[in-house]
Amino acid sequence: MAVVSMVKAQLPAHGSRKVPSFNFRKAMAMSAGWCLERSSKWLMIYWWDDSEVAQVSSAFLLTLLSVIAVLMLGKLMSVYQSPGWEHVAEDLLESIAVLVGLGWDHAFHICQITMLDYYHDEFKDDEPIKKLAFHAFSKALMALILCSLVAPAWVWYLLPAAKKPVEEES
Repeated sequence: MAVVSMVKAQLPAHGSRKVPSFNFRKAMAMSAGWCLERSSKWLMIYWWDDSEVAQVSSAFLLTLLSVIAVLMLGKLMSVYQSPGWEHVAEDLLESIAVLVGLGWDHAFHICQITMLDYYHDEFKDDEPIKKLAFHAFSKALMALILCSLVAPAWVWYLLPAAKKPVEEES
């Protein structure tokens, strides 16, 4: 449905009808990505009873399918070089990025919760306040470690590439 909406958005306006706006196409593409991520998760949960394995398997499957889709989209764009298709391809690539990002985000989240529950159960503490405090402290510590690893790489590699003019990127 999202692909059809994006293609229709590239068609010229007829009379008083207006072409759907840029934000509508992006919203439809992002919604399609989210729906595909949820569908993949449900499919994997149907195959495996283990929630953690299902989430990680879903993320791997989505990554594999996304790589295939990007390669196919690249081939299509080299064959059909219409100016209207560039916007459609950009929207599809953004929805694929959201799809992969959501898949891995949910996989890491469920694994993080499982790990925290395991270590909390090792301490044999049944008070809900202590369990909540343990979860909050552990998540804050994991976020701090992740930011300390990702932020320098972002500053060294991604930020300079983003500051380059468009001509130099090729």
